[in-house]
Amino acid sequence: MAGEIPPLRNKQAGQLMGYRHNTGQNETIADVASGTTDAHTLVASVCAAAASDVDALIGNGGVGVMKVSRSIRKEWDRAILIAFATVMLVVCISPVLTSATYIPPDPTDLVNTTGRYWVNYTWQAGSGWYLITGEADGGFYGYNRTGSSWQSDSGIVSGLPDIGTCSAPTVFRKGDEWYLIAGEADGGFHGYNRTGSSWQSDGRIISGLPDVGNYSAPTVFRKGDEWYLIAGEADGGFHGYNWTGSSWQSDSAIISDLPDADLPDAADHLKPTVFRKGGEWYLVAGAGDGGFYGYNRTGSSWQSDSGIVSDLPDVGNYSAPTVFRKGDEWYLVAGAADGGFHGYNWAGSSWQSDGVIASGLPDAMDGSTPAVFDMGGNVTDSYNISVNGTWYNGTTNTFINETIGSGGWLNITIWAWNTSGTGTLSAVYISDNVQAPKDLLSTFGLVGSVPTGGSGGSGGTYPPGWLETPTPAVTATKAPTPSTTATATSAPPGEYVTATKASTKAKPAAAKATEAAAEGTATGTAKNGLPGFTAVFVITGMLAVAYAMMRRSG
Repeated sequence: MAGEIPPLRNKQAGQLMGYRHNTGQNETIADVASGTTDAHTLVASVCAAAASDVDALIGNGGVGVMKVSRSIRKEWDRAILIAFATVMLVVCISPVLTSATYIPPDPTDLVNTTGRYWVNYTWQAGSGWYLITGEADGGFYGYNRTGSSWQSDSGIVSGLPDIGTCSAPTVFRKGDEWYLIAGEADGGFHGYNRTGSSWQSDGRIISGLPDVGNYSAPTVFRKGDEWYLIAGEADGGFHGYNWTGSSWQSDSAIISDLPDADLPDAADHLKPTVFRKGGEWYLVAGAGDGGFYGYNRTGSSWQSDSGIVSDLPDVGNYSAPTVFRKGDEWYLVAGAADGGFHGYNWAGSSWQSDGVIASGLPDAMDGSTPAVFDMGGNVTDSYNISVNGTWYNGTTNTFINETIGSGGWLNITIWAWNTSGTGTLSAVYISDNVQAPKDLLSTFGLVGSVPTGGSGGSGGTYPPGWLETPTPAVTATKAPTPSTTATATSAPPGEYVTATKASTKAKPAAAKATEAAAEGTATGTAKNGLPGFTAVFVITGMLAVAYAMMRRSG
């Protein structure tokens, strides 16, 4: 029937999904998925092509529209199909544009202070800075930066196996993926990619890399549009490679004029790090003798540069440097044969010792070989906080103050939240439970003396037993039950919402004890004291005094 939309044949479907617009380009969703074509560009091109078709259809002053004919109806059918395909493309591509996952650093340093009727918690945002070090036994140790020091972080090395002997990692971000390539004593390489909360083996990222002899130690860097890998090894030479898109291939140009096994007093075990500072490319290599050797890039080759290693001391044996910029400062952290770490900062024309940048780093067995990196984009936008089982999402404060009863318990669980991409919680939460001090009146004792005088010279007495020796002890009939450790059994709600209760840092005035929270909640329960206990003994004391006064008046 005229005017009906014909069946969508495979050929037509192919033309729609890979719409060929006026520029002659053929871009599909597959291109977007592979990163060849930007999704916004694809949508824009399809929309522009559809608009072009409609303009051609309407033509001169709309005359074409006025002439209702079979051919024009077919053109309208085609325009409708194009519009439908455009909508479907937008629907399909939108999730792709927002599907990136940015896991924020875990929150740290949860500290509590307490008063009789309140508890105040403070904490810090985790850092995006991490350090992974290899060592002589072939394992890996992880740390994150918590402001002024490093702290152990098993999560950042989760999934990394023991690779034999003398593991030497380099960590880098390529595209949207984080990768780790490690050298080892046999001279080969091991590759991994980051899945979000752990590392998994990845043979693709080491494709084409050969065995370089013994004790391979790689550094990976991007220069211009190219990715390069330079590896040191036991004989004192360097090996260079560039990335072809699917594998590494040998590249002698990237190591041009780097010495091969003829460094003075550095017979073996070169461990390079490459970085760009002030528009210049530099390479600093540690060596078996514990010293450092520096080079700069002159355009097509490297030349010796003693200035870039100025004032770096000998660290013993098997120095292994990593250089990085953090804020406005340049730092170098070096491992050594004894497993320790040595820190330095750049003072303008030389390096100077810096204990702070190595603070918190312990002795990592033997042969520490560090790699420092910043997981840029993995920021903390806010926190999801559970207080005695009640969630407050989207809280940006790094403190919360709660009023509780005397002797009451406060249980807290904190997750970091990142709104980027799909929105993601931290891999690990922090939690604590603390009891406020009990009210001083929770224990009560009556102190008095024998009354004298009275009507007719007779003295009154307290009720029998009060002033006898020993005085009857006043004891609580039920002691408060200690709190159990708060444990989050499930993640907080994923939605980013405004907190329903505002936090305040100021200590509230003493207030009436709040009612105990319901027991058995998922993240812990508040357990308040027994304020009624005090009231019972106050009343008892008042009755005793009243009875004594009645005896005296009698």
